[in-house]
Amino acid sequence: MMLGVIGFSSFSELHFFIQQKRAVHFAWLSGAGIYHGDLKFGALHSSPNGDENFVENKALLDYSKFSEGVEGVKPSSLAMSEFHFLLLIGNTVKVVNRISEQVVEELYFDQTPDAVSRGIIGICSDASAGLFYAYDQNSIFQVSVNDEGRDMWKVYLDLKEYAAALASCRDALQRDQVYLVQAEAAFVAKEFLRAASFYAKINYVLSFEEISLKFISIGEQDALRTFLLRKLDNLSKDEKCQITMISTWATELYLDKVKLGLSDLQHVFVTCTGV
Repeated sequence: MMLGVIGFSSFSELHFFIQQKRAVHFAWLSGAGIYHGDLKFGALHSSPNGDENFVENKALLDYSKFSEGVEGVKPSSLAMSEFHFLLLIGNTVKVVNRISEQVVEELYFDQTPDAVSRGIIGICSDASAGLFYAYDQNSIFQVSVNDEGRDMWKVYLDLKEYAAALASCRDALQRDQVYLVQAEAAFVAKEFLRAASFYAKINYVLSFEEISLKFISIGEQDALRTFLLRKLDNLSKDEKCQITMISTWATELYLDKVKLGLSDLQHVFVTCTGV
């Protein structure tokens, strides 16, 4: 959906992305940049002056971000999908991810020489069909959007928005990648117990042995024990061999800790009594 607004300086456009007959995202092609955000009509928030605010995650996308370092050029038209802006700049449509604010594709059209000189006039969308159209004086060009959310988990992961990344994952391998990044970040920060919890959720990108050796090599018995216990929580009842092996190992680690505690206690007792 698009609304055109005539301002004092130039023409601007206000667009909405419609989902289940309700506007959920908006984008305003303004003089300063693309002002965009999410619309949450079901959750009311009050501003300090008492007004109800339905806008969340609002941001201003500066035109210089997709103008290759030169002074930003305002697009002449805009359309939006669930995750992308389609910006008409000259005779080119630049596809910009609205989350990462990066140009992901540039579209060119097969125009006649005469039409090229006059340029693409505008771009619009058919919300019900999920199609976009660019048009000049002689032709209409269809732009299809196919499975645009397939790589969004990577986009969110790069931004360290882990919950959104996990929600966008489509298979266990993708989820493993998200858990791995979180685990390694915690490991580098020496938050070993937290790292162990994330490593325990990984099933494919690292083996059980590789993860165990990471903790053994630095002498982190507590983290290793945490990893084993969390791994047990994630195993199904049918994985009896793994359950038996991990349970046995975890029990041995607990016994070692008990023995170490008793040894320390005995040492303290001997020191205190002078025996």
